[in-house]
Amino acid sequence: MGHPDPVLILTRPEPQSRSFLADLEERLGYVPAVVVSPIMRIEPVRELPDLDPFQTLIVTSGNAVFVLGDALKGRRVASVGARTAALARSSGAEAVCLGDNLDGLIQNLAKVTGPALHLRGRHSRGELVAAGRKAGLQIEECVVYDQLEQPLSREARVALENGHAILPLFSPRSARLVSAYDCHEETQVIAMSAAVAEAWPHPTLIQIAERPDRMAMLDLVAAAF
Repeated sequence: MGHPDPVLILTRPEPQSRSFLADLEERLGYVPAVVVSPIMRIEPVRELPDLDPFQTLIVTSGNAVFVLGDALKGRRVASVGARTAALARSSGAEAVCLGDNLDGLIQNLAKVTGPALHLRGRHSRGELVAAGRKAGLQIEECVVYDQLEQPLSREARVALENGHAILPLFSPRSARLVSAYDCHEETQVIAMSAAVAEAWPHPTLIQIAERPDRMAMLDLVAAAF
């Protein structure tokens, strides 16, 4: 008797999980077994700042675009990821992708017109502003949303425990939050970076993406099926 088909557990916020799943379905040519159970929910944390003093707005996540919405209309935006740029354009921004990940954006900061404002979540790696200032860019940052922990669904917990799950993890914080749950040692964990893998304490099989970006994660998850 063969093993059951693996179950994909997606723990990113709902829009990102659904978008990733749509790309995976296109890659595989079929709909895999999946449980979508966000480990965090996105909540705006304050009134939006005055954007007028800034020539360029920088967004490193689609979450910031969802929070800002129509406030981006007509504004110049630099993003991480082509999908985030497209999302910003759908809100009326003049948006361009300057890197597939944060490191790529940092390497392209010379293309950003200052003064710039990085609109980010409360939990962030934080080196973008420091790198921009080191490069001579006039840049500030503002927290516009929080990533609040929420419990995994019962279905997700069962899938983690049964040993036939594929678990992509996209950030150290999500890895730490999910690791609080019981996890079978045969769960296939796919980490976006070494930092994400280091945040996962369970003795499970961990693969690390060749690059810390969405496409590299998609490649590994598709290969796991």
